Amino acid sequence: MLGLAEGSNEFAMPAGTDGDPVLKKILSDDVAFTQSDVGKTYTYEVAEVNEGAAGYTYDDTAYTVTIAVTISDTGKLTVTTTVTGGESAGTYVYTSDSSAQPNPHVTLAFTNSYKAEGDVAISGTKTLSGRSLTNGEFSFAVKYAAGGDDLLSAKNDANGSIDFGTLSYSTESLAQLVKDGKAKKVQDGKWTVDYVAYEKIH
Repeated sequence: MLGLAEGSNEFAMPAGTDGDPVLKKILSDDVAFTQSDVGKTYTYEVAEVNEGAAGYTYDDTAYTVTIAVTISDTGKLTVTTTVTGGESAGTYVYTSDSSAQPNPHVTLAFTNSYKAEGDVAISGTKTLSGRSLTNGEFSFAVKYAAGGDDLLSAKNDANGSIDFGTLSYSTESLAQLVKDGKAKKVQDGKWTVDYVAYEKIH
């Protein structure tokens, strides 16, 4: 049926960059309708396969695509494609009239998003020469290398250990840090954020 196998057909989408749409051709350009198709109707359901991968939001749109072929009294073929079920819904009419302007391809839109969250623990050590440390004797902080207020603060314990706590991240917060000039997106799924850890002088 129009170059598709009977039953279910699955198509893997090509890779794309963040926020940019990618296209996958389902029907090839060599599909042609003739008088033998007159009176026939081809119906397809098109939906995204939810693979349940962590962090992804899948598009649950289910499109119904109906292609009907008719012929006029003058022998002109007309192919009417009707799409229902989502933002790409519409009717597209193609004719065998060679003088007609070319029609756009039927494009079915699916939108996905990805969200990830995580934490990182920050710690340090303090060394004092000449005598033993006491608990809470020195103060420390962590802030963005690009500037701004302290993000984390801590004091040493008697053994010199410094526990700053954790920094939390999400894809949304990292995107905002990039806009604020406090992070760099190296590639999809990878960012660098520079910090300064320092001892506070009282």
